[in-house]
Amino acid sequence: MRDINIGEELTHDYATIDGGAIKYEIPCNCGAPTCRGTISSGDWKKKEVQDKNKGYFATYIQKKIDGKLFESRPPALTKKSA
Repeated sequence: MRDINIGEELTHDYATIDGGAIKYEIPCNCGAPTCRGTISSGDWKKKEVQDKNKGYFATYIQKKIDGKLFESRPPALTKKSA
């Protein structure tokens, strides 16, 4: 973290808060030299994104990165045979 200068533009990396519940891919036109060019729901999975944002991920995303939280789907409902 650092102090923010008056008039400085703020940016935010959505990879730190979006765990990808809804899949998307959006072109980014910010023009920053470090821009990935595309914002996607899976950016948090990229090693370079994890390294750059270490310590700034939402807790649930950090748990996914650490392998302590696994995405799972509920079991499919099936009809019982009569």
